[in-house]
Amino acid sequence: MTLPLGDLRVLTGGAESRRQGFDPMIENPGDPWHRRLNYPRLWQSLYPLGVTPDHTTVLGIALIFLFLTGVCLVLPNPSGGILVLVIAAILSPATLLGVERGNVDLLMFFLVSLSVVAAHRWPAVSAATVFSGFALKLFPLFACAVLLRASRSTFLRLILVLLVAATVYIVLTYSDLALIRTATQKGIVFSYGIDVFWMSLPAGNWSARMLSYLVVLLAFFWGFTALRRDDVQSERQKEPIYLDAFRAGAAIYLGTFFFGNNWDYRLIFLILPIPQLAIWAGGSERHASVSSMVVLSSMLLSLWYLEIARFTGRVMFADVPVCFLLDQLYKWAVFAGLLFLFLWSMPGWVKGSVRELNSQLSRIYANRRR
Repeated sequence: MTLPLGDLRVLTGGAESRRQGFDPMIENPGDPWHRRLNYPRLWQSLYPLGVTPDHTTVLGIALIFLFLTGVCLVLPNPSGGILVLVIAAILSPATLLGVERGNVDLLMFFLVSLSVVAAHRWPAVSAATVFSGFALKLFPLFACAVLLRASRSTFLRLILVLLVAATVYIVLTYSDLALIRTATQKGIVFSYGIDVFWMSLPAGNWSARMLSYLVVLLAFFWGFTALRRDDVQSERQKEPIYLDAFRAGAAIYLGTFFFGNNWDYRLIFLILPIPQLAIWAGGSERHASVSSMVVLSSMLLSLWYLEIARFTGRVMFADVPVCFLLDQLYKWAVFAGLLFLFLWSMPGWVKGSVRELNSQLSRIYANRRR
């Protein structure tokens, strides 16, 4: 953008709009591009503290620092190979897009990293951190998957509390959330999600839209077959934090992918699964090893799409750039692979509950057939 830290300016510019008597969520003349503030109203609590557009650079540097701190938190003992993969992800155009824009997803990454660190010893603190991210940007709620580390009773109790708190928050802020939805731009290029491909085609292409939903449904059916596989290694890792980070990052990608369009800078959360994927890729479980290698390669290609597009963006196929089609293929491969591995790595108590439920349903079906 013509000004650095462009996404952060919609927030700091809102302080100037507020000073002029405007509600920045409705009218935001303080933003250089007059974009409406599309963050929950909780962010405006910064304004009484004296935050102004003059603080944009300082806040941007702070966000970048917190993001890098979050990366360090989830890498307690990385091997050389894991470090190379993580550095490749950090230096990718998708990550640097978020850095250049000063997007608050950098702060969300830090909060999710904190929840990962806390999950092993303080699951309640982890849940509270996840909720704070939800209150600020909504999508970090998917990171509650990190609580799978806890026992069954603790997990169910914390998830229930999180869902009740999230429901109350949504009800209380529903009108603001509607404003946020209408003010948020939906991207096609440099984006990922279930809606991106069909939106790139001519308007009214319902067949492509239905195909997208059908592929997701098939991916879910395929993914659930992983629940039948015994997990022999995921719970016994040298660094349990890697499995927790995998679950948080994978859940965020899967959840945000399923619910629509996301700008590519949100791919920074794919940094979290990298260490565990690298471990599985070198493991003895064939399905996990192959899936992890496919996901890792597809992730890196997706993260580096902006650079790849410079060289292949002019090659067209049916009026759609070939590099765009390949990028969507990579991102769908990441979705399917992460879904399989996420379910495959479920703790034993989850798989046991699924098997028990499946047995009960089979008995009910058999009795009805009689």
